[in-house]
Amino acid sequence: MMDHSSFTGSVLEPFPDAELLPLGGSTCQCFCVKLYGKLHFLKRLKPELATDPRFVAAMSKEFETGYRLEHPNLVRYISKSDGGILMEYVDGETLGEFTASHPDYFKNRDNADRLLRQLVDVVGYLHSHQVIHLDLKPDNILITRIGHNLKLIDLGYCYTDAWVDTMGRTDGFAAPEQLDGSNDVDTRTDIYAIGRILNTLPCAAAYRDIIDRCTRPDKSQRYPTVTCVLDQLDRRSPFRRWMWLVLVVTLIAVGIYLYISSTASLGTAAIQRQDTTAAQPVDTLVTLPASHPAAEQEPPAPDVRQPQASQPEVPPASTITEERTSALHAQQQTSDRAQRLEKQVQDDIDDLYRMVRTGQLDPMNLMYMKQSLPKQIRELIELYRQEGNSDKVSEWYYKLDVVESVLGQIMT
Repeated sequence: MMDHSSFTGSVLEPFPDAELLPLGGSTCQCFCVKLYGKLHFLKRLKPELATDPRFVAAMSKEFETGYRLEHPNLVRYISKSDGGILMEYVDGETLGEFTASHPDYFKNRDNADRLLRQLVDVVGYLHSHQVIHLDLKPDNILITRIGHNLKLIDLGYCYTDAWVDTMGRTDGFAAPEQLDGSNDVDTRTDIYAIGRILNTLPCAAAYRDIIDRCTRPDKSQRYPTVTCVLDQLDRRSPFRRWMWLVLVVTLIAVGIYLYISSTASLGTAAIQRQDTTAAQPVDTLVTLPASHPAAEQEPPAPDVRQPQASQPEVPPASTITEERTSALHAQQQTSDRAQRLEKQVQDDIDDLYRMVRTGQLDPMNLMYMKQSLPKQIRELIELYRQEGNSDKVSEWYYKLDVVESVLGQIMT
């Protein structure tokens, strides 16, 4: 409530800084006025209509109806006097002006969905309070400069239980039951106008199913309530939800592939190790070439009177066996290390798959994976390269590409 008794003509008239706004339509004028340092909307009848009983009654109906309502997407009514209706000031543009000045804004489906949800929400609020707006159109929808939120204005033509003779319309957005003179209006009349408003947006084609049902000439074939419009919006596969579904299905397929290929690779590696171990005994006999002096027949006993000729030294068989055993041992250590690392990396990939599948994306865990998982895969590739296992090198290069792509999509 204001801190004085009322607004009177003598108080409202001295607004030397009042700014006429391009709102109000054919019956009213709207001004931006400053009262006690705060901006307000001032709405009053055009001079030629100021004494017309029907329009005076419509102004009274608008204030009395709007004053008892409170909704974040409905303009607030503050006071009424002979000078007009004082309302909260909304810093923004009409929907038509906003679309013209922001031509790409409603091409974004998230923005268009948000507009539709706010419009349906405030209209549903009116309906729940026995109010039918009857003049929904882009000029009666303001989009705020900050936040781009919707504000519905102008209840002058609305229907309420107590005001039945002051209904009106705008022909371009009026339902057939308003145009045929029957005035057989109900909540579905506003639903028709919602469809016409949607049809003015740049992304209208994306809402064709909703628009078609909202604007059916026979109101019995329209949505019965505005809540049904929201239900249809939720069922019609929103773009972001659809993209997440595609991403989840793709990751499930990749996870299954990685799991199956990893399991098969582990089994093949185990068989190869068994074959290698069986084919190479620990104690290997050394066969010297026939030309080697050590392979000739044992020479006769040396003559004690003459010195024995020196024989070339042959490395003992045990020395050669130790070198080969050491090499095999190093190769086995590399193979064991590769298999341990492969199991660890595969467990991390499985964890990533589970997080995406369940939607439980832990930011800290994801950050750790992004920093460590590709590094571990590259280390694994190097181990398999040392083994000379080209199949494993190719396999894990492919998995590295997949993991980096998935992590990149999630982190962005």
